[in-house]
Amino acid sequence: MLFDAKFLAGLPVAALEDLVQGKLWAATDPARRASKRAKDEADLVRFCESHPRMLSTIPPGLFARIDQRRQPA
Repeated sequence: MLFDAKFLAGLPVAALEDLVQGKLWAATDPARRASKRAKDEADLVRFCESHPRMLSTIPPGLFARIDQRRQPA
């Protein structure tokens, strides 16, 4: 679902939140190949590096590499 439809060259562009949600679903889908799930996890890590606000949308304890990026409480 596009929350805030953005357009680039007249084409709709997905919101970052939607991309992260899709990657979460893909990375945790046991039916996907392990190599695909690893790529999805790496994409999530990159999203969190570029947009630290996205850390709050990923459940703690799901991915160790993402948990390492969280600020200590």
